[in-house]
Amino acid sequence: MSTHGTGLHGHNGGATPRILPGSRRDDLPTDRLPPHNLEAEEHLLSALVIDPDALPKVRAILRGPDDFYRAFHQEIYQAIADLADRGDGVDGVILWEELRRRGHLTQEAQDLIRLGEILQKAPSSCNAAYHAAIVRAKAIQRDLIDAASADLDEAYSQSYTAEQLLERSAQRRARVEEQAEPEQEGLGLAPWPDTPDPAVWQGLAGDIVARIEPHTEADPMAILGQFLVAFGNLAGRNPNWRVEATRHSLNLFLCVVGATANARKGTSWDQVERVLAGCDPDWMKDGHGGGLVSGEGLIHAIRDPLYRREKGGGDPTRGGGFHEVLVDPGVDDKRVLWVENEFSSLLSVQGREGNILSEVIRKAWDGKVLRSAAKNNPSRASNPHVSIIGHITGEELQRKLSLNDVANGYANRFLWVCARRSKILPHGGQAHRINWQDIQARLQEALAFAAADPGLGGGLTLVRDDEANRIWEREYRRLTAGTPGMLGAITSRGAAQVMRVAAIYALLDCSIFIRAEHLRAGLAFWDYCEQSARFLFGDGETGNSPLAKLLEAIRAAEEAGLTSSQIQRRVFKSHWKAARIKPLLASLVRSGLVRVVTSTPDGGGKPATIWKAALD
Repeated sequence: MSTHGTGLHGHNGGATPRILPGSRRDDLPTDRLPPHNLEAEEHLLSALVIDPDALPKVRAILRGPDDFYRAFHQEIYQAIADLADRGDGVDGVILWEELRRRGHLTQEAQDLIRLGEILQKAPSSCNAAYHAAIVRAKAIQRDLIDAASADLDEAYSQSYTAEQLLERSAQRRARVEEQAEPEQEGLGLAPWPDTPDPAVWQGLAGDIVARIEPHTEADPMAILGQFLVAFGNLAGRNPNWRVEATRHSLNLFLCVVGATANARKGTSWDQVERVLAGCDPDWMKDGHGGGLVSGEGLIHAIRDPLYRREKGGGDPTRGGGFHEVLVDPGVDDKRVLWVENEFSSLLSVQGREGNILSEVIRKAWDGKVLRSAAKNNPSRASNPHVSIIGHITGEELQRKLSLNDVANGYANRFLWVCARRSKILPHGGQAHRINWQDIQARLQEALAFAAADPGLGGGLTLVRDDEANRIWEREYRRLTAGTPGMLGAITSRGAAQVMRVAAIYALLDCSIFIRAEHLRAGLAFWDYCEQSARFLFGDGETGNSPLAKLLEAIRAAEEAGLTSSQIQRRVFKSHWKAARIKPLLASLVRSGLVRVVTSTPDGGGKPATIWKAALD
């Protein structure tokens, strides 16, 4: 981004107007200043000096110093960030000395006065994120102006064909759009997950992603994760691994979290579906779908045969007796993969009173018999092999995942994968031209291996070899040590998740032994998921989220509680509408952390709804 403003000492009067290109048109403005808000910039810088701990929130919104319009503000922000990164304190004197040390002060008297004025702007840091959002929005507007200016310059230059102009313009718009996405869309303050360990690209799974990657904007980790889930479902219930008396099949639940369209979540699944298209036509036709709305619906998809007892057909000397009549033949193939492109809808419906979907999903991950106790629909599904892929945005996840989902073990049965667009391909790549014959032959070989029956009962049981056992002994303590708070509850099945993923890597290599490379791949994949969970959910009882902020405010109000309007004004500074706050309140009530009280004013009038912390 180009630097705007009058330079370090352009304090009086803002900035030099930038003349827009296109002088051949008389109707183009020539005296407009690029969009900016100096008040927001100054309040933000002042807030960061008051409370440097607000810097992580601000960094999650801004792309860097260039988001500031005035060069002097850029220098101040960079100095504050560097001081914080070094672990030094930040106050007016330290900041002044840091700016002097950098050699950026040539008119010290004026600069000192201006810095003093800036540091007096904000009374507190509570609105730092709000002001950062304003600064970022103005920077995006300037980026769009820059892109449009370049379009005009190139169009007038007559150096490009019309097709080239359109492509170059699309690339510029795409870059602005990419940078406009929140770099960190999570609920917490942790950084975006690191680049995954190369061990994760092990074997056939890695080969598939490598072949797709040049031709798609989808995140490679989203492609990899969804492929592992899909193959684990295709392989069925026969392959397994055991810990003590517990049998683990290779079914996985995974949720891809990213921006609405630009994370290319749906695109990543389309790529996986294309690869698997020729592996099992019956599974492709009937084995996966979406639209889960009830536990009964999930059970029905893989239901057992249903018989009804009818009188007659028995020993006539004993009154005829009873016999069984087949009412529903059920479903033989217990494999089903649910791909929920609107995972937020699933989270919504399972939270409704009387809906058993959450309970059924948890039992399905465990591989337990699924039952519906409904009198009119007493269905049952034995030997289920259920896998789930969900797509959701960070904001939807923040609003829809309840604390009950965290506390009851629902969330820790999912692998959470942060995804974002990996590159810009205006023409969409050439994935349709990839020759998959060799890959599909290897997949068919792996599926045939997965179906093998060693004749020992219990299916094909995979085990770690000696080298993998040594690695496991080192990692097991870390995986089972536990992390406090919300993050710990969401990642508490790490050991089981690692082994399920590692077993799928082994199966893809047609190996009954989970070797060191398979275990390292499973550990690398889990590490990315754990970092994703940390990014999305933060730490603490409810994470570093608006949910935590709301609970903290209600508890701080003690017995007085807060009304809905007070919550909207005090907690969310009137930036959130009531419709956005309501699901958070509902989640806290369902989780037993908050109670609702109706209070009638002393003089009469309309009763008020008061939100209070739950009684101990």
